[in-house]
Formats: sequence, structure tokens, C-alpha cells
Amino acid sequence: MKLVVKFGGTSLANRRRIDRATKTVAGLVEAGHEVVVVASAMGNTTDELLNGLPPDSSNLDRAEVVSMGERTSVRMLKSHLTAAGVDATFVEPGDDDWPIFVRPDDGDGIDIERTKRGVERLPERVGGCVPVVTGFLAEDDEGNVRTLNRGGSDTTATLLGNVMNADKVVLVTDVRGIRTGDPKAVDGTKRIDEISVGELRDLATCSAEVVAPAALEYKTETTELSVVHYEHDDVLADGTDIYGEFETVLNVRDVPFAGITVSRTVSRSRSRVDGPLVETLSTAGIAVKNAFADMDSVTCYVRRDDLHDAVESVHRLVTEHDGLSSVSTRETVAAVHVVDGERGAAFDTVRRVATSLLDSSIEIFDAEIGTTSMTVYLDWDDRHHVEDLL
Repeated sequence: MKLVVKFGGTSLANRRRIDRATKTVAGLVEAGHEVVVVASAMGNTTDELLNGLPPDSSNLDRAEVVSMGERTSVRMLKSHLTAAGVDATFVEPGDDDWPIFVRPDDGDGIDIERTKRGVERLPERVGGCVPVVTGFLAEDDEGNVRTLNRGGSDTTATLLGNVMNADKVVLVTDVRGIRTGDPKAVDGTKRIDEISVGELRDLATCSAEVVAPAALEYKTETTELSVVHYEHDDVLADGTDIYGEFETVLNVRDVPFAGITVSRTVSRSRSRVDGPLVETLSTAGIAVKNAFADMDSVTCYVRRDDLHDAVESVHRLVTEHDGLSSVSTRETVAAVHVVDGERGAAFDTVRRVATSLLDSSIEIFDAEIGTTSMTVYLDWDDRHHVEDLL
């Protein structure tokens, strides 16, 4: 198989772990696999380098200094592989055939076309030996070293796997696969054998970041991706498999919602009322789709069929709460959910959706914005126009 194996900083933190990584790669080569290695900076090197920089250092200076972590790491791992009898070479920014580039107008946005050309040259350059590539790093169009987002070595590995049409990308980390909970906070967690890209992305937006969300953009349907602990003996069999790929999905809910807005008093009470409002509705057995609060009001969205009961419950709350003044409703509201698979695409999606709707004189009542998704609320009769606009 054609493999990309990424070793995280913890898996290269000391001599014993580097020896284990070396043994892993040597075993894969001996088994006849074509292997590309991606190496992160050893241990906490990146943080230590960042802590030594002055606060006002330029981005280019920071990138040059931080890159020393990965540059050292690939040299260390290459030397271990050579000593173990594995033909290897390290690949870093500045090499004539360095493969990964960022767009000139976006410091951490991959220039995918130029990167494809660079990756295609990689096998020609290294021949039959194992390339050990610096993770986290890239070049801009002027040859400057740039860094990818945090967790960028994951991005390096999945990007290489994507462009090379690798059979599998293995992320060797300090976690024993993806778990049912954070082992640091929950006892008795179990390993999840497999998880979808969408589920993993959603976990990452809630700070349960096992794989960098940016890396998942480059996961293809045909390339296997797995997360394996550095102490596993067989990196091709253990760990958690990640299936599927990012895709842009437009989901227009076929169930109408209604908006209930509670106005604050003229004095603009500083007390929080969104919590009591949601609690009041929940106690009445009414599910709240979303809640939005500003200085003058709080709006909750519930199913249209629940509107009558919801208004009665909320009105009682208003009469008992000094900080509230009145209740108003907006009937038959549509909820349109957009998921954009591209890294950091939520901002572009918001701009594109908002511009398209406003240009067509379609009013957006509220919008919930996530890392890679958004939900917009608009008039029920306008819901089908969204598909044409996007």
C-alpha cells in the first residue's frame, strides 16, 4: 500500500519513542509498503520556541523560528531510520522540490494546484527511499517559510495523502484512538472503532479536538484515515478509523418553526433572561431549536405546532419577571441549515448566504454560525429560494 504516516510531537518526545517510530516505519517498509513520513516537532518544542520570542515579533520571524522544531525532528528521525538500515531522506521548506505552498493572498490557505505539482515531483526526487517531511510548514510564493494552523501536521499528512492518492493516512498520536469521552475527565472511556468525518468535525467544534479540523478537509472518500496511539504495535490495525469526507450540504427543514420574542424593559435590565426563558419552555415540554439574545430582546425558535402552548408559558414568565415587558411572535419560520466542508469556510458561507439572500430581498431573521456550518431563519415562503441562490 501507499501510506502516509504522521508522528505527533508526543510520539517523538524522547529517544525511546523515536526508536519505536523508527521500528514502525522499518516494519512497514519491510512489508513492502511505500511510505511517506510526516514529523511534528518533538515534545513541547513548538511551545518552547514560541515562548522565547518577543511579543511583537513578525509573522515571518515567528515562522522561521518555530520551523526549527520540525526541521530538527525530521533530521533526528531520518538519522534513526538510516541507522536502522532504512534508506531515508528529510524534506523541508527551501528544498528545490518542497511540495506544500500557501496562497499569496491567504497566509495559511493551501495553494492546492501548486501543491499538487510539488507532490507529484516528490517520488521522483526521493526514488525508492522514505521521505521524512516536516509537518506544519509551508512556503509562500516568495519562498518564505509559513506555518499552517495549529495541528498543521495533521493537515500536512492528509493533504499529502489526498494528492498522492494514498491508500491510507495514519496519524500516530498520544491518544489511544478516539474515545467515548475525555479520559482526563471521565473514567471508563472506551475506544470508538470508527467515526465519520462529520461527527469528528462536530466534536472538534466543541473543543474535543483529536484531529485538527483543517486536516479533515483533505480526507477523501477513497483514502482511509486512522488515529493510532504511538504504543500500538500495528499502526495499520489498531486505533480509530475515520470514514467519509467533507461535503457541502444544504438542508431546508420541512417542519415549520415559530419565533417567540420577549422584549426587555426600557431600562434594559442587565439580568440574563434567555436561561429562564429556555427553562420555562423546557419545563412545559417544548423543545427549543435555538435562542438568540441581544440588548433589547430574547428570541426562541420552537416548532410551529408548539407555538400556542409556548406563548402561554412565556407570557406567565413575563408577568412574573421585572426585567421583561412583552411577548411577540413570528409564525411559520423556516430553518435552513448549511454545512460547508471546507476549512474555515463558515465565514465565507455566511457572507455568501447573507449576500445572496439580501440581494434577493429575502430577510434573515437570525443566524447561528459554527465552525463549518450555519443555520439561518427566514420566512417560510422564502425557504425554497435558498436552493437557487446557493
